[in-house]
Amino acid sequence: ICNEQNNSPAGNRLPTTLPLIFAIHCFGCSAMTMYTSFAQHANEHNLVLVAPEGIKNSWNARHCCGYALDNQLDDVGFLSHIQSALSNEFTFINPQFTYATGWSNGGFMVMHASELFRGIAPISGFIAGIESELKSGDISGGKPLFIHQGMDDPFVRPTGCCHDPTLPKCCCNIAADTCTDVMDVARNWAVEVNECKNDKTLLNETSYTDTDEGIRCLTS
Repeated sequence: ICNEQNNSPAGNRLPTTLPLIFAIHCFGCSAMTMYTSFAQHANEHNLVLVAPEGIKNSWNARHCCGYALDNQLDDVGFLSHIQSALSNEFTFINPQFTYATGWSNGGFMVMHASELFRGIAPISGFIAGIESELKSGDISGGKPLFIHQGMDDPFVRPTGCCHDPTLPKCCCNIAADTCTDVMDVARNWAVEVNECKNDKTLLNETSYTDTDEGIRCLTS
């Protein structure tokens, strides 16, 4: 939250509570991958940025990936410990104002550990199943999900990653028991976690589009 001269980036008194942002790297990437992407934004907007690094550059996120998954490491516990340690040390950190974004393996991770966060933004990595403690009625006010997925992504396919031999495979041996499309993941989250009404108006396309880049944005 401070620059090399130990100055507040805004040059003013900081708010009583600062948002704590976890930025979780991809499989085979490092913490610096995320730090370099988000550090400037954290300084500009008075955010506390945490870019942790998984053992052997991997995270155990239910279906993905590598050493952490193979050895069933408790990465949810690891992130929870960081959250608790920081909130115990710094009065301006409140666990209730913790958010997370993650890329690929990191996207799987923030969904797997979503109980720790006020809102999550997975990028090119999503989990179909919803943790039981997130089901409607168990959390107050729902939980924002800002999911980013390339519809031509060959590594984490928008149709889901599963064991079905008739469907295209994802990278890194990512495979759930069944394949669930990313749009269905968004719908299920809206209904089961945020208690949205499940009708034809559930997902609405916004005015934000970029046809040249193939970008479209939907809300629920």
